[in-house]
Amino acid sequence: MQEMTEVLAWLPAGFYTYWIGGVDMQGSDMIRWTHTGDIIPGTFWAPGEPDHTRGDCVSMNTIMKRLQVHDCNLTLLPFCKIHN
Repeated sequence: MQEMTEVLAWLPAGFYTYWIGGVDMQGSDMIRWTHTGDIIPGTFWAPGEPDHTRGDCVSMNTIMKRLQVHDCNLTLLPFCKIHN
């Protein structure tokens, strides 16, 4: 939860959509963080998400500041870890 709060605070102005490292790799409708395997909690999902009819990979856009599911073949910017 703390990590997502920090990500939301960092997002730049303008409209960008980023891949943020979540995926349903097992086809189980359980979206997990790729780096830990933990299930992504419902706190940060956009209304109606996760919508598995659109894909299995997780993105976040800078306008809604909420998580969405998209087709994994969509070309988006990657969101990488920031080191202080």
